[in-house]
Amino acid sequence: MAPQRPDAPTDAVDLPESITSLDGASVQISGFLAPPVQVETTRELLVMRNRWDGCCIGIPPTPYDCVEVSLAEPVAVRGKHLIQFGTVRGRLRVEPFLAGRFLLGLYRIEDGSVEGFGN
Repeated sequence: MAPQRPDAPTDAVDLPESITSLDGASVQISGFLAPPVQVETTRELLVMRNRWDGCCIGIPPTPYDCVEVSLAEPVAVRGKHLIQFGTVRGRLRVEPFLAGRFLLGLYRIEDGSVEGFGN
C-alpha cells in the first residue's frame, strides 16, 4: 500500500508494485504547466498531459495524467492564469490523495526545478 498524505482519509488504496516502485525516483516530466491563479510567484505547479485552463478550455486532468509539483525555488508567474509547456525535474512521490473513496491525485514531485515556464 502506498503512503497517504496526512490529511487524507484512511481508506486503503491498493496500487500495483509497478506504480509503488516509482516512489522516490528522480524524474524528468514534460507537459503543460499550470500555476495557481492570480499570483506573482509560486512554488507550486500542476504538470498535465493535456492543456487545460482550469475552467472550460481543454480536457481536465485525471489523477493518472497530472502531477503536483513542489518547487525548491519560487518562479515568477506572468499573467493571471498562464499555461505553458515545460519540463519539471525532481523526486517523484506516489501518494494517493482521496476524498472519501474518490481518488483525486496520485503523483507528486518534491524539490522540483522547472524549465520553460514564465519565459
